[in-house]
Amino acid sequence: MKIQCFIFSWPGQYDKACATEQALIAAGQKVTVINSDPDNTPGHWVNLGNAAYFTQQWLAACQRFDADVMFHVQADATYHDWPGLFEAAVDDFHKINWGIYAPNVDYTWYDSAMCDVSSVKVSIPGVRMVSNPDCTCWFLHRDVIDKFRALPWDWSFHQLGWGVDLLVCGYSYLMKRPILRNYNHTVDHPRGTKYNSTQAEKEMVELFHRCDTDMQNVILAIRNNKESLVKYLS
Repeated sequence: MKIQCFIFSWPGQYDKACATEQALIAAGQKVTVINSDPDNTPGHWVNLGNAAYFTQQWLAACQRFDADVMFHVQADATYHDWPGLFEAAVDDFHKINWGIYAPNVDYTWYDSAMCDVSSVKVSIPGVRMVSNPDCTCWFLHRDVIDKFRALPWDWSFHQLGWGVDLLVCGYSYLMKRPILRNYNHTVDHPRGTKYNSTQAEKEMVELFHRCDTDMQNVILAIRNNKESLVKYLS
């Protein structure tokens, strides 16, 4: 399985981005840093400028993605055992044909209570099916990314990224591919956000209304009725 890694960096994250980049390279991974920090612009990074937020970084990663699986991590997330996480992701894919796979994150709105689908018992110890694993650190199969890349949208309406996670999670379930979170691996992630939540919410609502009925229904299930996601796997 060929994995291609993307780190998203922004002002204030340079040191962490460099550390994660070197750790992933040392683990034998191909890494691209998508950067919006105008004060730190290594020549081998993809430097988009300070106006690029999550959506623009995500589009840049999707444009450059050419592998079996995309691994994406935000620069402010750190972990001590990337090789172990990657090994688990590959091993578990051969056991369960997941569409999205992720470690646990020690601070996320999508915590265990919010996202675990309790009615589904996964046969792998410490691994659970979830509605949405959060987009802080995750693996996405090419099939999911290809569905996203096929959208004929002009993304100029969207900047901060809210809802991108819902789209790709929706595609995974619409393709009958479970989303798994491995609670044996927990990455460190600081609390809080500097995003303008009012703007982000507005963008997410517009994104939702651009979706077709099937996608709207699965997004509503992800956000409001996680146990109903079981029907997408039958």
